[in-house]
Amino acid sequence: MFAGQEHFTVIELALDQEVLFRLPPMSDGTVIVRAFHADVTTAGGGGGVPLDDGPPTTTSDSGPARDLTLELRHSEHLSVSNPNLILAESLWVDDFWRLRVRRGPDSISPSSELRRYRIEVTYPSQLLVIERRIPVGAFQTGFELNWNSQQYVSVSMGGTQILVDYTEEISALYGLETTRIDVDLDGGQFRDFSATAVVLGVGAGPSPNGGSPAVFFSVRVDFKGRRKDRGSISLRRQLPGLLVPGAVVPRRARRSSEVRPHH
Repeated sequence: MFAGQEHFTVIELALDQEVLFRLPPMSDGTVIVRAFHADVTTAGGGGGVPLDDGPPTTTSDSGPARDLTLELRHSEHLSVSNPNLILAESLWVDDFWRLRVRRGPDSISPSSELRRYRIEVTYPSQLLVIERRIPVGAFQTGFELNWNSQQYVSVSMGGTQILVDYTEEISALYGLETTRIDVDLDGGQFRDFSATAVVLGVGAGPSPNGGSPAVFFSVRVDFKGRRKDRGSISLRRQLPGLLVPGAVVPRRARRSSEVRPHH
């Protein structure tokens, strides 16, 4: 199996000028060639025009090319032509592909000035797609070194709020502010305490939604408290804004992360 590649270039052509490109080596598969206008024109702002004293205006033409002839050839075996789009099937693994681009007259917007065009080619390369298994331990090590040992996020609880805060560096880098989440505790309140850790993890096992075993990523918030303070709240009911679509909240949480409100 070979990897698909896409190359593009922007060229300038005078009227009736043509260029010939030698395309990269290809394998068998679909070859797509597209051509677009790439002109940018600035007008106005005075510029010697008596009735135009306003700011300059910039217009661009980036639609499919109207005045080109594209010809895709493979030696003597194949030749396909079109103004702005070519689809062809490569049956060979070689480097005999050529693309000829010629500019002709434009019946919609005639001009003898130089014009710019963007040429795009999508093709099956000769680069092999290599599949490699990534052990779960690689993710675990990455999370441990880059996240768990840094503790960029902290969580605390007090009253009827959960506060999610960030380190100064992460807050400044991403423009994050403390998130305050109101929780309905049926008249109760949290004791004031903070999480001991916010831990990212990865594992594999039976999917909570049924089906075959799957890889999963987890976020665990650990708290330390007395036995009588231990309990649980429904994250699915209380914190819908924090859950990623498709996320699953386990029915039984670890004791270290359970919290019981008090009255």
